[in-house]
Amino acid sequence: MTEQKLGVGIIGLGGIAFAHEAGYFEMGEVCRIVAMCDIREEEAVSRAAMYDAKAYTRYQDLLADPAVDVVDIIVPHEFHYEIAKAALEKGKHVLVEKPITVKSEQAEELIALANQKGLKFSVAENTHFVTAYLKAEEILKQGVLGDIWTICAGDPPADKPLTEYAQLLHGFWDIGEDVPAKRSQEDAACCAVLGAAAYRRYTVLDNIYRYHPGTGGPVIKENEDQFKPLEPDEAYLVPLAADFFRKNLPETCELVAPLGIGSHRDHVLTRRAAEHTGHSLWHYADYPYVVYGEHTLADWLPAEPETFSLEISPSGLKAWQDGFACQRSQIPLLFVDEEDMRASIEKYLKAGYGSTVWKF
Repeated sequence: MTEQKLGVGIIGLGGIAFAHEAGYFEMGEVCRIVAMCDIREEEAVSRAAMYDAKAYTRYQDLLADPAVDVVDIIVPHEFHYEIAKAALEKGKHVLVEKPITVKSEQAEELIALANQKGLKFSVAENTHFVTAYLKAEEILKQGVLGDIWTICAGDPPADKPLTEYAQLLHGFWDIGEDVPAKRSQEDAACCAVLGAAAYRRYTVLDNIYRYHPGTGGPVIKENEDQFKPLEPDEAYLVPLAADFFRKNLPETCELVAPLGIGSHRDHVLTRRAAEHTGHSLWHYADYPYVVYGEHTLADWLPAEPETFSLEISPSGLKAWQDGFACQRSQIPLLFVDEEDMRASIEKYLKAGYGSTVWKF
């Protein structure tokens, strides 16, 4: 230990090493980089010079340096075991990039060796300390599952006829009479398949049922109108929906709203209402609009949003597909058939969008 600070020796100076170096720099009160090792001598020398550290091309020489208290191993996976074992045998604390080793028995041996020598031995799995991950762990331990709320789910006005466009969609959906009630039943069935803790509806009208308060004319006359900006005389709906959120949200919760990709009126309205609540807000990509047209996810996100991702298992994917299958009215509107829907969702998930939300 030098100057009451832990001396860090880094072995392997590939791309991820820069992130490790930045971490040690931020923790300058408790540690400093004293040695760097890479088989590329020029790289080792130039990088070490940045920290007034020693440069090595052989890891054995770095391990022999008495100024090194902690060894950070950032080399190809197959070398983790060899170098970590040598470091522990030299009495060094060890941080190793994931995976710990390529064989489980090697990992068990290293853990036992570290315990025997009273040394710290850890894997660089930094996501353990990401705020969103810690919150997810807390929620899972509490057995709490999320609610799903549909904001624009009010019944059509009884004192007005259905708009021509609404009548057109009702016919296309082909689910018989009392379409709004059946659409609500589809939503509830979908949420049940997904295992949501609860499903709630609010009474803002779906945009296809809305009329302009001023002119009395329908808001939506053709499909393209659904993706135009909210009309000024629709603005009163935002505080109404926000008030519903405030009155019904728990005091502590995580609120997730659509990004609004595709600019569907009801998605945009929902996001604006959520933003008016004062809650910290996560956002999800609007499927399937994010994969239609010329929408680029990056255009809807700030430069460095906080992200939270979960691995979706095969059974989770099936639940997603089965849930969408409950939306019988929507499948012919968005897909060729149910088989196409299932394939599209799987492709979307593999592209990395469907398992991530963003906070900003």
